[in-house]
Amino acid sequence: MLIQLAELNKLSLSEVEIKAIDKYESISMACFESLEKVNAEGREPMVYNYSMVNVFRDDMEVKKFSRDQILSNAPEQYEGAFQVPRIVE
Repeated sequence: MLIQLAELNKLSLSEVEIKAIDKYESISMACFESLEKVNAEGREPMVYNYSMVNVFRDDMEVKKFSRDQILSNAPEQYEGAFQVPRIVE
């Protein structure tokens, strides 16, 4: 299958590459064939292999600062906002 795909894409493969692809394909097919033998009847499909837990913290109100308090830390300000050097010419 992979060799035909390579040929369709006009890829030239060496003999070593072809043997490696054949080996990879045969191993992959053996894995899929063994999965077909597993009886999964009555089992729910597994979406995640770990338990999902909400990792977000609760929203909580925090101390609010006034605009003047925040701008007091600014090296420069202009019309109630931080003033930064122009970087686009």
